[in-house]
Amino acid sequence: ASAIQTQVALLELLSKTVPHVSSAAIGATLSVSSRTLRAVVTSCQEASSSKDAMETQDELGGVNATLRGAIRASTEVIKKLPLNTPEKAVNAMFHGTILSHFEDRRPKVRKAAHNATVELLMMEEPCHKAIKQSIHTYAHSRLKRAHMHVNAESAHLLHLLT
Repeated sequence: ASAIQTQVALLELLSKTVPHVSSAAIGATLSVSSRTLRAVVTSCQEASSSKDAMETQDELGGVNATLRGAIRASTEVIKKLPLNTPEKAVNAMFHGTILSHFEDRRPKVRKAAHNATVELLMMEEPCHKAIKQSIHTYAHSRLKRAHMHVNAESAHLLHLLT
């Protein structure tokens, strides 16, 4: 098995086991989990920018599968975090592994990031306030950007909505 296939398998294993680990244990190991998952994302981004990127023709495997696996694993870790986890740590994990893919050029990666965020926001137990604040900030920045590219009537409507 290639290194990419091994990473995908390990990320899948992590995603499946995290829900069965205590929140206290997840919180205690957050810095290592966050650094590791962000490093996987960074290595995938570097690999996809190189000419010899390890990618499949249909974009279902390779780097794309690894990124989607990292997004899923990060989602499971964030869901298990205690609410008193420092915002800085939550933001580093969320921004580095999920939010950074909201505008990814690959549809499946982008959709995985969107779905992960919806899953975090729709949790039965309240999600961490850092996640809500990040999404709020992101949405406002997107609205402002869109506001700059619309006509006066649409601008008025956007102003009423914000």
